[in-house]
Amino acid sequence: MVFALLLISSGYLMAFSSAVDTQEHPSAYEQGVEIKPPEDAVEVEIDTYVYTYTLVNLGGEEDTYYIEVNSSNEIAFEVQAPENISVEGKISVDIEVEVTIKEDADPGDIARITLKAESEASGEVVTGFMYVVFEKPMDFEPPVDWKDAEAFIGKAKNAAAFGASTFLKVEGYEPWAALVINAGDPEGVDAVTVAFEDGTLIIEVEDDNDANHVTILVNKAFADQHIADSEGDLEVEMSDAVNYQGLDNSNTSAGGGAMYVFHIEHFSTHWIKMSRQPEFQPPVDGGQAFIEKAKNAAAFGASTFLKVEGYEPWAVLVINAGDPEGVDAVTVAFEDGTLIIEVEDDNDANHVTILVNKAFADQHIADSEDDLDIEVSDAVNYQGLDNSNASAGGGAMYVFHIEHFSTQWIEMSETRSIPFVGIPTLLLILAVSVAYYAYKKKKQ
Repeated sequence: MVFALLLISSGYLMAFSSAVDTQEHPSAYEQGVEIKPPEDAVEVEIDTYVYTYTLVNLGGEEDTYYIEVNSSNEIAFEVQAPENISVEGKISVDIEVEVTIKEDADPGDIARITLKAESEASGEVVTGFMYVVFEKPMDFEPPVDWKDAEAFIGKAKNAAAFGASTFLKVEGYEPWAALVINAGDPEGVDAVTVAFEDGTLIIEVEDDNDANHVTILVNKAFADQHIADSEGDLEVEMSDAVNYQGLDNSNTSAGGGAMYVFHIEHFSTHWIKMSRQPEFQPPVDGGQAFIEKAKNAAAFGASTFLKVEGYEPWAVLVINAGDPEGVDAVTVAFEDGTLIIEVEDDNDANHVTILVNKAFADQHIADSEDDLDIEVSDAVNYQGLDNSNASAGGGAMYVFHIEHFSTQWIEMSETRSIPFVGIPTLLLILAVSVAYYAYKKKKQ
């Protein structure tokens, strides 16, 4: 585990340093003095680190230099260096700079550590700088085998810095949800967060550099599994500077996977929301609405309404799932006068409440509770009629509670005066009854 971590850190550092090295690090050769900064560094522990800058006196005489060091991120990085140093002519000396990563630092924080030297003899001022990144080990293995890929859960700071590909997962969900690439600012974008709430993927991107830009890719595999598996079934909302560029069926940055592509053209804070387009208008604000089948029903407190294809009004409402991800699947059907509800979940300890719309039952089955024939599987508890259920917008509901899982079901049909045994059997019973009556009458 430690060896793998070192490889990951080292790989990131190589890519990071290479990217930064393409910039022009300020150093001065004129006036006989030069500062050579060390390589950029990535650190993974709250600690104090020592980095060595080299000062070269290119002149022929001894000179004294006044030293000043500063951090571009004083909240997370504290710096210290000697106040002055004397150097003989044509000689170089090392200057050790202590950089302390503070307890307030967050993974992804970056600091530019600048060393300034002022010549006592000439008044000349020269500077040199390096970058230090505080990073924790990656939260998961990125899907591409690149040295500059990074992977985080929930939030990434300085995403896509120095050419990195930044992958993000939503806590508790597979597969990864978003990829951040091609930031205009070498330091990336300040923060990218991802969340999945009430069936909606929410991506928020923040940056203080108004001129920055970045590309956000949404993993189609995530959308297929948790939202909708067709672009036409997606509802996409975004802030004003976000440009949706459509579906890319084979994106090289994502290892060849299909991606929904967004480009943020300028900043302050921007967002993207991706949800499944409602298949009908739910009767309450914020409700989800599906025809025949809903995946991850009642996830994260959502109210999930279901219709039977070709029937009005809606038939079933799913609420109060015990698992934050809801229940895996709920299907509804109406066959031979019977409303059939099937509820599936892999989490045996999960539970959920199923409400059957009395308005549907009144219209298609029977308009009185006494006239209903209700059958349920073993873990389903029928709790009776609720004449005004708030979750359903005040409508009357037949209430069922599923106490545990694997697959549970509910069947609701009209009560019959004799057990319904099928049309052919019923005709046979009638025929036998008539024949027996004729036979008895003839004997008399």
